[in-house]
Amino acid sequence: MIKSGSGAGGSGSFSALAISDSDFSRLVKFVQGNYGIDLTQKRQLITGRLSTPLKQRGYKSFTEFVNDVLQSKDNDLITLLLDKLTTNYTFFMREKEHLDLFCKQIIPDIVQRHQRDKTLAIWSAGCSTGEEPYNITMFLFDYLGAQASQWDTRILATDISNRAMTAAK
Repeated sequence: MIKSGSGAGGSGSFSALAISDSDFSRLVKFVQGNYGIDLTQKRQLITGRLSTPLKQRGYKSFTEFVNDVLQSKDNDLITLLLDKLTTNYTFFMREKEHLDLFCKQIIPDIVQRHQRDKTLAIWSAGCSTGEEPYNITMFLFDYLGAQASQWDTRILATDISNRAMTAAK
């Protein structure tokens, strides 16, 4: 259940809610078990990113919120949780070393292995708003050159954040 109310008394500034060891453990276990995200070292991130939106929704404690998340499995709460706790950090030509490795080793290898069927399927997971899959596409077409039209290339771009996926669309 999403609480209503400002929770700020009109002051506009929020201090971080404290999260107990028990609530931290329950929340980490829930997120890890359901979404594969390891937050065991992210206590400060959790309190920092969730305190303000929880107070804005009228929550007085993390216990109330964690109870609601675990008991109701409300989609709006899950969306809030995932959108606030995932990084959504993306830009074109991100991680130069990774891109160099991809261009120099990965692309030549997969192209060689698929010379017969001329089909490449790549999954770009955790790609936020989609800059990385665009880079992959550009590098593939650059590598394939004039032969690019002979290849069936498919890139599946996914992210756990609804906010990121909406922006990508």
